[in-house]
Amino acid sequence: MILLIGGTGYIGLKFQEILSSRNIEFRNLSRSKVDYYDFKTLNDVIANVKPEFVLNAGGFTGKPNVDQCEINKSGTIIGNVLLPQILGQVCELNDVPLVHVSSGCIYAGDKGEDVDGNKIGFTEEDVPNFSYDQPPCSFYSGSKALGEEILSKFEKVLSI
Repeated sequence: MILLIGGTGYIGLKFQEILSSRNIEFRNLSRSKVDYYDFKTLNDVIANVKPEFVLNAGGFTGKPNVDQCEINKSGTIIGNVLLPQILGQVCELNDVPLVHVSSGCIYAGDKGEDVDGNKIGFTEEDVPNFSYDQPPCSFYSGSKALGEEILSKFEKVLSI
């Protein structure tokens, strides 16, 4: 069984559709029912549910768009940096793999062209070039890159 975090957002709803259409058992952990920002609460849930893995589609993008992240910086840090760190720690403590859905917004431009003149895109292994470490960047992009950097310290995490 998969434990889905952030299942009511755009990406989370898409995951719910795909998992349901494939008859894959999952549980959507709703923030309205469980405070998954609280370490102990989240740890208790994961320890009791014992999921095969946790899928994090949660985070803060702002409404109506990411421009809101420039205004609500604390919400952005909580959703895009603190939540991944809590999830990483709780999953590690319970020996449960974590799949973290991040953002392509941590990259700017392209990597040039190959010998045939085709543009070379970024991969998940590339170091972000639109982040707090490599400004200028948006607050949203910087927070997403920081969340990924934190999660890179944990063994059983896949950031996509």
